[in-house]
Amino acid sequence: MKPEVLAQARRYYHHVLHGGTLRPDDVAFMVGALEEAANKSKWVYLTEEEMLDIVDTYGMPLADAIEAKLKAKNNCIL
Repeated sequence: MKPEVLAQARRYYHHVLHGGTLRPDDVAFMVGALEEAANKSKWVYLTEEEMLDIVDTYGMPLADAIEAKLKAKNNCIL
């Protein structure tokens, strides 16, 4: 899935979150984008070696470092 598609779906979400309204086509776009993303993504976890690398680098497994590594490994744009 192209990152721009998910970015547009996110913009629609924030638009509604801040009081805006959506047309039926916008809602259909969001649903389609989310379904496609869910069907294509298989989450890849960190290996023991990657976790130990984080521990060695930071002295303890920091949530931010773990999250950044997972996002990078899974090509997350969120």
